[in-house]
Amino acid sequence: MLTENNFFTLIKKWTCKTTNSKEPPRFFKQSINLQDKIFAPYDELGSWMKHEKPQRIIPHFFISDQKQTCFAGDPAKHSDILDSCFAVFSPDYSVFTNAYTQFNNAMILLNRLIASYWQSLERYVILTLSWAGGDTYDTAFSNIEKNCVVAISTEGVSDWECFKNGFLELLKRIEPQKICWYGKIPNWAYDYYDSSDIIRIKKRHIAIKEKELASSVIIQPCLL
Repeated sequence: MLTENNFFTLIKKWTCKTTNSKEPPRFFKQSINLQDKIFAPYDELGSWMKHEKPQRIIPHFFISDQKQTCFAGDPAKHSDILDSCFAVFSPDYSVFTNAYTQFNNAMILLNRLIASYWQSLERYVILTLSWAGGDTYDTAFSNIEKNCVVAISTEGVSDWECFKNGFLELLKRIEPQKICWYGKIPNWAYDYYDSSDIIRIKKRHIAIKEKELASSVIIQPCLL
């Protein structure tokens, strides 16, 4: 069935606008001040906005694929909400080491297409990176300006050798200014990248507990 709102339409629309359709779209370095910012799961964004100023919030997509598929067919979706936030992570569509290379590259490309489009809207965008072996590196790491702020996740990682190899390739090609990290950070990562430049994104259950605690605090009057 043909539609105007699907993955294939998006791929065709945006790859035709690149200078070389054989390469991922360009992603540019932006000066993003992450001090005192709050990383909120996209599907919890409405709840967070009730307690925090949108200009402090950066929604991330370390959530299930089903909760971010709306952007695959329409990257302009929910622009009013995303534009009110300080910045936004690009989507994080799953890749698998046991899947076809073509599938993994398509998922990575979809992420890059949306990230590039969001930058064209003059948003601050943190590029979420994923990979699934050496045959995905060119799609994952090409045409990215050096010293970008990037994001990665180790949730669901089972092949740590594959992850480590891709991580080292990431450092070599991009030389990221900061890495926003969701999930477990293996000890060996600190041998290759300065821990002071890693920004840990709190797991959902921890962030929710802290939000609930902050919203339940009652300020007692000061009695003189």
